[in-house]
Amino acid sequence: MTTFKQYATDWLDYRLKTGEFSPNTIHKDKSIVKLLIVKFGKYRLDNITPLVIKDKYKSLYQQYSSAYMSHIYKKMKMIFRSAVEDGYISTSPMSSIKAPKVQYARKRAMSKVEYTQAIDLLRHDLNQNTVAILILLMLGLRRAEACALQWSDINEDNIITIDKAVKEHDGSVGDTKNGMHRHLPLPPVLLDILQEWKIRQGAEQLYICSNRNRHRRPQDLYKWYKVNRERYGLSDYSLHELRHTNLTFMARLVSQWDLMQWAGWTDISVAKTYIHSDREALISGAQNLLNSVSKSDISAGQGLIFGGPLGVRTLDLGDENKQVRAQKFEGVYFTKSKNSEITISTTFD
Repeated sequence: MTTFKQYATDWLDYRLKTGEFSPNTIHKDKSIVKLLIVKFGKYRLDNITPLVIKDKYKSLYQQYSSAYMSHIYKKMKMIFRSAVEDGYISTSPMSSIKAPKVQYARKRAMSKVEYTQAIDLLRHDLNQNTVAILILLMLGLRRAEACALQWSDINEDNIITIDKAVKEHDGSVGDTKNGMHRHLPLPPVLLDILQEWKIRQGAEQLYICSNRNRHRRPQDLYKWYKVNRERYGLSDYSLHELRHTNLTFMARLVSQWDLMQWAGWTDISVAKTYIHSDREALISGAQNLLNSVSKSDISAGQGLIFGGPLGVRTLDLGDENKQVRAQKFEGVYFTKSKNSEITISTTFD
C-alpha cells in the first residue's frame, strides 16, 4: 500500500507538471508537503485516521501560527481528496477534522513621534539596509518591491516607477504582487536621502538597495531587520508594519482611490483597513470646529448637527441648563447632558 510520503510527493509533482500554478504557489506547496512528510510520511494512506491527524496536529499547533495551520489544513484536505479520487482510499480522514480558527494579529501603525524619530536615526546611518527601510517608511512599498528598485526607475521629474518585485521563492525578478504598476512622486526628504546615498554607493551600482550590483532577496532584508530594528526605535514593529504605517498616514491625506493607487491595490475596499483613529486629529478637529462657531452663534443658542469625536451627534452651545458636568480635555470641554446628549464647548477670550 502506498505511503503518505509516496503519494504526497507524486501529488506535488503532478501539480508542478500541469503548469497551472505559479512558481510561488508551488514553492509554498513544497514547504508544507515537506513538513507533512515529516509527520505522516511513514504511514500508509489507509492507516491515517482522524485520531492520528489530531495527535500530530498537537505538536504543529505549538510550532506554527493559526494562519499557517490553516494553510496546512487546506493542503491536507486537498491531498486526501485527491487520494480518494485516485482510488487509494475510500474516504478522507480530513472530513471530520474542523478547520483551525485563524486569529490574525492586528497590524499596528507607528505614532508620528516614533515615525519621525526612526527616520532621523536611519538617515544618519545610511547603508543598503537602512535605505530599504526608509523606502518602506516613506513610500509604503512591499519589501519585495523595494529590493527590486533600480536607479533607472527614477526619472528626471523625481517620479519613481514601481513595476517589478523580487520573488521570495527563488530570488528572481518578476512582476509586482498583483501586476499593478504605479508611479510615485518622491517625498523631498527621501529624495535628499537617495541623492546622498547614490554618491556614497558609487556610479557603477544599478540597484538602490544593494551594494553588490544585483538585487537583494527580501528574506535577507527581513533577517537583517529582525536583528537590528531596535537600534532605530523599531523593535515593536514588524517589517510589514512599516508599510502599514506609511499607508495609515497617507489615508489621512488622500482619498481612498488615491490611497489604492499609492499602495498598489486592485480593490479599493482594502483601503478601509488602513484607516485608524488618530487622537490628535480628533482633538484638532473638535477645536477647529469650535473655532468656526462665532460668539454670536453661541449667545443666540445656535446648534449644529455633525459626526465627530466620541460618537458625538449633537453640538448645542446655547442651552446651558442641559450642562451638568464638563471635563476639560486638551482645551476642549466634553459635557454630558441629562438626556445623554454630548455637548462640546470651549472658552473664548
